[in-house]
Amino acid sequence: MRTTVTGLSRRHSEGAWRGSALRWLKFNAVGGLGIAVQFAVLLGLKSGFHLGYLVATAIAVEAAVLHNFLWHERFTWVDRVQPSWAKSLPRLLRFNLTTGVVSIAGNLALMKLLVGWGHVN
Repeated sequence: MRTTVTGLSRRHSEGAWRGSALRWLKFNAVGGLGIAVQFAVLLGLKSGFHLGYLVATAIAVEAAVLHNFLWHERFTWVDRVQPSWAKSLPRLLRFNLTTGVVSIAGNLALMKLLVGWGHVN
């Protein structure tokens, strides 16, 4: 009997570890795609629409934040979240007011430092 309990515990532990590792990979894949979205939007707004670098950065970061939120809801956390407009919209607002604001502020400060003062292209 003791072996069975230990075996079940070990299998549960291995399953939990695999689930966590898979979620970590999904989380990082979404984040990596978010970086690509941010760069693509920034390039399009700067080169195509000739917006100033700070305005273009703020819009690009917001696009990445929205991208990441949607993909995390539908892909990373699909087993924990029931996506619906009624439930997702309040989560999106909270996510945007925390993660989004910090991301935009950090990116704007970094861009001002590198581009505005450091003259990096």
